[in-house]
Amino acid sequence: MTHVHVVTYATHAEGMYNDLVDDLKSNGLSLIVVGWNEQWRGYIEKLKAIEKAVAKLPPNDLVIVIDAFDTRMVRGVTADDILEVYKTEFGGNSVVFSKDAECPFPYAPKTIGRYVTRRVFGGTANAGMYFGRVKDVLKTIPIALEMTDVCGKDDQC
Repeated sequence: MTHVHVVTYATHAEGMYNDLVDDLKSNGLSLIVVGWNEQWRGYIEKLKAIEKAVAKLPPNDLVIVIDAFDTRMVRGVTADDILEVYKTEFGGNSVVFSKDAECPFPYAPKTIGRYVTRRVFGGTANAGMYFGRVKDVLKTIPIALEMTDVCGKDDQC
């Protein structure tokens, strides 16, 4: 049986962290927190810590990696719902990244927002939430880590 695991990196509770924990709990999901009470050492160290935590999970389970401070989960969504969407919408064998639907700077003109999203972040894909089978996520993270020189240690890139 495939299980759904939700993993985040958080050194402390801030922003919407407590809301996220409550959302997941109300949906019957728990949160694996990496980095708690540790000093923040940057996005690349975050990726390495996430990789280490994900590597402990069964390879065919589904893992959702999510930002801790600015993300909420729709209430009423169960692990079975997530697995069904993953299988039917995405074929059940890929890593899926969230998409920025709006300008990352809400007070900027749309043209600036589009420029920043495309030129700075390289498109609308967002590293704030991604999911896939554990074994597929574990193939993706090392590729992101290899890009550190090109991306100036920016996990979004």
